[in-house]
Amino acid sequence: MQNYNKKNDEHTDINECTTRATCSVSPTIAALENLAVIFLKYMSHYLLELSKIDVKNLQIQHEIVNILASMTALNEFSENEFYMIVRKGYFILEEVKKTYNDVTLLSGAEPEFLEGFPDFSKNTTLSGAIRLGEKNSIITSKEIELNRFVTILLVALQSISLNLIDYANLYEFDNRIFYKILSALNKLNNPQISKQTLKNEIREITLLDIDLQVKIADKFLEYYGGISEVEVSHSTRSGKAILVSGNNFTNLYDILRVSAGKEIDVYTHSNLLIAHAMSKFREFEHFRGHYGSRTENCILDFATFPGAILMTKNFRNNTEYLYRGRLFSTDYIVPAGVKKVINNDFEPVIEESLKAKGFSKGKIKENTPLGYNEDEIFMKFENIVQRLKEGSLRRLYIIGIDALTERENVYYHELMNALKPDEFAISFSYEGKEENVLSINIGNYIPLMSRLLKILFENYSISSPNITFFFTTCDVITLSTVLAVSEKGVKNIYMSQCLPTVINPLVFTVFEGEYNVKTITSVKQDLKYIREKE
Repeated sequence: MQNYNKKNDEHTDINECTTRATCSVSPTIAALENLAVIFLKYMSHYLLELSKIDVKNLQIQHEIVNILASMTALNEFSENEFYMIVRKGYFILEEVKKTYNDVTLLSGAEPEFLEGFPDFSKNTTLSGAIRLGEKNSIITSKEIELNRFVTILLVALQSISLNLIDYANLYEFDNRIFYKILSALNKLNNPQISKQTLKNEIREITLLDIDLQVKIADKFLEYYGGISEVEVSHSTRSGKAILVSGNNFTNLYDILRVSAGKEIDVYTHSNLLIAHAMSKFREFEHFRGHYGSRTENCILDFATFPGAILMTKNFRNNTEYLYRGRLFSTDYIVPAGVKKVINNDFEPVIEESLKAKGFSKGKIKENTPLGYNEDEIFMKFENIVQRLKEGSLRRLYIIGIDALTERENVYYHELMNALKPDEFAISFSYEGKEENVLSINIGNYIPLMSRLLKILFENYSISSPNITFFFTTCDVITLSTVLAVSEKGVKNIYMSQCLPTVINPLVFTVFEGEYNVKTITSVKQDLKYIREKE
């Protein structure tokens, strides 16, 4: 039986990390990240003090969330690019401190400033900032395990920041969540912080994060007109074209709106696939299809796309390896060679697509199914829960979401083929034709998975020993979801092996030791353990 974690097995994972053969964050970028987090934790203290007298600054709130969200793509930044984020954080901190000082003095009190701030100023150079980041720790403790919990808390904060941005795009900026983020950051100012305090913060943030995902899904379905079952085209046709990649559905909708009637086809890429199942997007005749597979292989897909490419919020693109001149981004900080979209003005994207050569001829590819019928899914959920309660169904496996690496493709198809008659799988990842598999095609959109699972477990305990979760991706939102599921009491949790670009392997040992998360090995071995454990 094959071990799916061996480095030299016959299956090759095709993704950005393996394409570039560089899968770790550089020590200099890590040092700059360290400095940025130090600025954020100081900032949180003063902002919380100001909130006590109802002094708030919405622009600064958005800046803080964007800085945290940007940290999800550390290996995308050059030293200079991330240095600009650090400087921005410093100047925001100085503004916050000044406001705190002035307001406190006006009230007749004496301002109290935190000690131990790094010797950073507006004149600090890049090399100086790196040295400060290497010299100063986020927390003063030398305990290795404690620092690993700090890293996990930062992963959770990055995830909830990404989701807060998405929620704000769909509905509103949630101040309650923002101030919970500040509260968690402020805990890091305590030199005597304990492991239990960090675990409590991780629990609160991840549970809040998964609830926020459900709210995002509700607003997403409401705003974009509901979901239905469709066949998504992966074919292309001759003509001018725009590719929209990333996570921002608002940007996608705006591009469709401004390009309507201009004889430009719009294609999605990566996590925007689910848009094709939403009625509001399907109203646009030039919304052509999804380019490439569902893998995140930007190097190949971007290099072969003959039109303008819009990279939307907080998406890892490895752009230094891509073609120049036709790449645009709405992100907080854009990489070198990429044109920043200002104030959501997409006209330059339109102009570039009209100048590009476009597709000279179309290419026919097989369509893929996407979406689901909610009424049918809810009826099937009721049946699954009833069978679990009466005992005719002994084990339920939840698989999601779709990473589509060849290694995992083999693993999960083998897993579904190995199910016994009294076992059932709900797959958000891979198509299963077996009678005891329910495939729900959500196109990598995690909020929909969280929403559906909330409905599934409304009448059955998620902590039941016959429930097993398999997570197939390792982005920060998935990692936060894994932690939340563990906090909800799930006994059996399996994950794919995470690359060090996402989380340090030493930190992942905390997932295994504290949160009962296992890494997949072989189907035979994993199922044997699950079945014998009961």
